[in-house]
Amino acid sequence: MILTHFIAFMAQQSGGRTVPELRLRRGGTAYGAFVLKSPASVLDWGVDWELAEGETITGSEWSVSPVEAGGMAVVAGSPAIAGAVTSCLMQGGVFRHVYTLANTITTSAGRTHIESITFRVGMVEVTG
Repeated sequence: MILTHFIAFMAQQSGGRTVPELRLRRGGTAYGAFVLKSPASVLDWGVDWELAEGETITGSEWSVSPVEAGGMAVVAGSPAIAGAVTSCLMQGGVFRHVYTLANTITTSAGRTHIESITFRVGMVEVTG
């Protein structure tokens, strides 16, 4: 079984970017939950895959649905693999629309796994 952790703003080098750690989410444990995203924000997002000993990630693809004009999208050239972490930059989104970001990986053991998370685009309030 592959266990996953969604990471927003990862605390490690990912595709040449240093990203500060803000939160960690275990994939699949919050059924019906979503992440709130501002239409103007560009976010690092990733999955920390727990693989079997000696297993590596050999491929990673990111997709967003639905695809629409001005909708949320993966920034071209941003997807990266750093050890057991896959990541990408996301941008855009239409106010009050809901999107699903999915990451499909293949491993050296010949397994394929998909992890996804739902985003709602809206007003994000910053406190502190």
